[in-house]
Amino acid sequence: MEHPAVLEAAVTVRSNAEGEKELCAYVRTAGPVNVVELRSHLSEKLPEYMLPSHYTSVEKLPMTVNGKLDRNALPEPQMNVESGTAYAAPRTEIEQELAEIWNKLLGHERAGIRDNFFDVGGNSLLLIRMFAQLEKKYPGKLSVSDLFSYTTIMELSKLLTGSQEEAGATIAFVLLPSRFVVRSGGGDGVFGFALPSAASRRVAALANQEGVDVPTVLLALFGLLLSEYAEAETIPCQAMMRGQGLVQTLEMDFSAAAELTDLIKQTDASLRRKEATMAVPSSPAGRPVFGSVAPLFYSMDLYGQAASLTSVYDIALGMSANADDGEITFLFEYSSAMNGQQMRQVAKDYLEMISLAVENEEAALM
Repeated sequence: MEHPAVLEAAVTVRSNAEGEKELCAYVRTAGPVNVVELRSHLSEKLPEYMLPSHYTSVEKLPMTVNGKLDRNALPEPQMNVESGTAYAAPRTEIEQELAEIWNKLLGHERAGIRDNFFDVGGNSLLLIRMFAQLEKKYPGKLSVSDLFSYTTIMELSKLLTGSQEEAGATIAFVLLPSRFVVRSGGGDGVFGFALPSAASRRVAALANQEGVDVPTVLLALFGLLLSEYAEAETIPCQAMMRGQGLVQTLEMDFSAAAELTDLIKQTDASLRRKEATMAVPSSPAGRPVFGSVAPLFYSMDLYGQAASLTSVYDIALGMSANADDGEITFLFEYSSAMNGQQMRQVAKDYLEMISLAVENEEAALM
């Protein structure tokens, strides 16, 4: 894991002001290096939870008389390695409020409005605490997934003031276990699969029973599968269901959906409540943390372009129903960030979930 600019390095565990344990790195460098470079280099070999939260530059590492690292003599973490982003001071009242929250959470003196939360010492636990504070001050304005997508003070400020289209990050991510992602992929992938005719007919019957279309049922089950992988009751998912080439981001909450029919109704209500707000972006958003995955579910009738969706989304699951026999087919695309073998397992799990869900629903009606 050697970095060409790092001559010596040590990592220790320190308690922050809240008594929580954090990994702190100390580096002696041969030249200029910033946190973004160091984190990117380390993330090629280490999982996200093993990346240091703080990076302190030292002239030399303290040693004992026996030539071993003297951990007790290491200075307090100072986060004096450049973040990689030029400092920009808060300009508005909201930016100042957000900066104060960041400074307190991260133990900094001046948070820049263009700094990435995760590059200046932030982690998932601190992000949850930030959400709790923001929810008190701006109830209902933000979700946890927003904080993973909008990782600078400037972006968050624009989101809070209603300028979401200007916020810069327009793609929402769900955090999946590390087995689904790779650090250096072999390229994008694509494959097709189909739902057996009998199961396809059951899905259509269930959709008709609930007064929704077939894609809504399939989106609800796709979201449920992702939530099980993520072990989260609430996840974001992009959907192209209500307009030609237009995408909306849904916040899918499975905590109150006791039955499949509840889940379907909730998904349909979400689709109706939020109009599609953007076309497919021309470029991807920055990935907040390793394991962050941007999912898209879409009706193939609504996206006829030749361009691959995986230039923007990590998982793009398209569906189509045959007009003659109703058989449902799928096109599964995944980006080079994803594990191809696991993606085929996702397709297998999805088909099993659909079949089991409609069979159970059919049995409940008998």
